[in-house]
Amino acid sequence: MEEPDDCNDVDILETLDGPTEDKSAGIGVEFECTNVILQSKGCSMEDTYSSKGKTIDQRQGTNWRLTADTTLGAQGLLDAEYILDGTQIKIGTGAAEQAAKDVAQDILAWNPNSESSKPVRIEPYNGPCNTWTIIKPEYGTSSSSLKWLLQITAPMPLEVISDLFEESITKNPPSSKLLPETNYLAKRYKVYVSPEFFQSNPNGIGTSNVGKDVLGFFSLVMSYAKSADEVLHGESAKTLTSIMPRTDFTSIFKMISEKVKGDLSLYDMVKILACYRNYEDEVE
Repeated sequence: MEEPDDCNDVDILETLDGPTEDKSAGIGVEFECTNVILQSKGCSMEDTYSSKGKTIDQRQGTNWRLTADTTLGAQGLLDAEYILDGTQIKIGTGAAEQAAKDVAQDILAWNPNSESSKPVRIEPYNGPCNTWTIIKPEYGTSSSSLKWLLQITAPMPLEVISDLFEESITKNPPSSKLLPETNYLAKRYKVYVSPEFFQSNPNGIGTSNVGKDVLGFFSLVMSYAKSADEVLHGESAKTLTSIMPRTDFTSIFKMISEKVKGDLSLYDMVKILACYRNYEDEVE
């Protein structure tokens, strides 16, 4: 396959998972609970995965839903996930706080356990996989003791991503609330692409004129590229770092594509940047 001449020749499809139509800043939250497990013995793997994101037992309210998730990756098994709708919840309105309170009340009211005789329904209707049984948690487990994994989706400019990668590598421990508290987890699998990575002036971009948005983009790309051998089978490289883009890379790249145009292709630029690494407080 012939390598494209420049970044604009890359033939890739764009996924419409970027900003909402009004482009106002929203915030979405996912509360994943792998302690709440649903089973449908006659459900195929394909039908199991098609249940992802569907509503459980019509449990929903203003800006939130209880949905089925496929974190377990097993046929006929689903786990529960509360979703706070980031397309509707806008930053600064207080709507996220109210939705979270409603979710806390709902899990207590639902009180899922393996002794529940009532079958669980997944909506919209999904054929043979419409009816599920709760197999975990065991009877007697308090809903208030369930452990939840938290993911927050919020607008984050590439410049901010660059700042967070810089803090992850250069501060011990990091102070930002957007980073893990421990130094090890903050640094894990991250590559901070600093201006010094551009000391060879690829496509005329040098240490003095490279923008933070370009640094943020390549920090993401290089973190995944240099940690590719750490990706487990069936998982995405996006899960390696604590900062996980929800926007596809085609859309992200379009934000900086005009700034990196030149004789070198995107692939060639990545190969050049891969020659450098963060070492203590320096780049080598």
